[in-house]
Amino acid sequence: DAWSTAYTLAQAIRKIGTYDLILFGKQSTDGSTGIVGPAVARFLGLPALTYVFKVRALDPAAKKITVERLLEGRREVVESALPAVVTVVKDINQPRYPTLLGIRKAARTPIPTWGASDLVAAGADPAGFGLEGSPSRVERVEYPPARAGKVELITGETPEEVAALLAERLLSLKVL
Repeated sequence: DAWSTAYTLAQAIRKIGTYDLILFGKQSTDGSTGIVGPAVARFLGLPALTYVFKVRALDPAAKKITVERLLEGRREVVESALPAVVTVVKDINQPRYPTLLGIRKAARTPIPTWGASDLVAAGADPAGFGLEGSPSRVERVEYPPARAGKVELITGETPEEVAALLAERLLSLKVL
């Protein structure tokens, strides 16, 4: 669930401690809700800049960021204080290939792994994690009844003949 995922991520970010900019994609491919980034911002009390396609300026010393975001067919320029949460669209950047040195360095870099108990020890509410932290409840799942369908295959010697036969059939069914 996006809400408990956002809560968990916010608690991990809070445990990290110091940050200026937290980046998210626009949405996930599973639920496509687009809520995780903005919900993390809410949990952390930070501004959320969504649908960003260009970072115009980033000034950590002045604690400011200026971005361009997509907004219903137009573009909007927004300046915000840092730290902030930014959700980006896929066209924000063309990823570059890593160097061999970069790959080797990344392979040796330790990645901390925390469980719920680590986040609770840092002050998180255990009721916010997993299914318990989700405001969504699935009562039942139903599948629609299978439809019995009839398939008619239209064949011909040429694409033009098939198109003519298809048009004739659609006219006879009063679809066209």
